Amino acid sequence: EQVGMDGFLVKPISLDTLAAAVNQAVTGRPVTSDLATKAKTHESAASDQPAESSENENGEFVLARAFENAPDWSALLGMMNDNERLLKDVLSLLAREAPKLGKTFRESVNSGQLTSARRAVHTLKSNVRHVGLTRVAAYAEQLEYLARDEQVDELTEAAKSISAITNAVADWSEAMLAEHS
Repeated sequence: EQVGMDGFLVKPISLDTLAAAVNQAVTGRPVTSDLATKAKTHESAASDQPAESSENENGEFVLARAFENAPDWSALLGMMNDNERLLKDVLSLLAREAPKLGKTFRESVNSGQLTSARRAVHTLKSNVRHVGLTRVAAYAEQLEYLARDEQVDELTEAAKSISAITNAVADWSEAMLAEHS
């Protein structure tokens, strides 16, 4: 509201949170139902957790650390408001799209198209954040800032390893699906 917004919903948006926001907009009174509270709790849980570093002392991303704090199936299910079908769809999409985003980032950096590189890591950041991969999200956010600031040398180094990271995200997603098929 301080920046001119009347309301803000964090993705993924649950039906309960959306209903509460619409009700508040129409009536001017906030909804305090158990479902709306539960939905807000799930939404804020992922965004309020500080991202631990997955970098070594030289500031390089260490893939082995990236999944140390990854959520288990139960936590993932909670993030999706206990909707197993949605969780499976999200993980399937992540498994398919993460490698494509890595490829787009690498090719964009190598061809000097930093806006496209920034867009790819922004999307990656959002996608992995929604499934609680906070360390990968933090790294993607760093890459996004580097692209914004046109730090070509750092981006060129990152582009060399981005496929390993995005492929690991895909592998993690597929493993979660395989364990719960």
